[in-house]
Amino acid sequence: MISSQYPFDQWYEYIGGRGDQRDAMMDRIANGSHRLELKGPSMREKREKVMK
Repeated sequence: MISSQYPFDQWYEYIGGRGDQRDAMMDRIANGSHRLELKGPSMREKREKVMK
């Protein structure tokens, strides 16, 4: 399982490394994977207001 705060379409930039290594990693991550993308307001903002 891999999780990230970055949208999937931005992972390529954040992985770094040489282009062929990056391509190979993204191929392995993306092919046959199931992605759940959460949308909506941040729960952290609500929690910070309650803590104050």
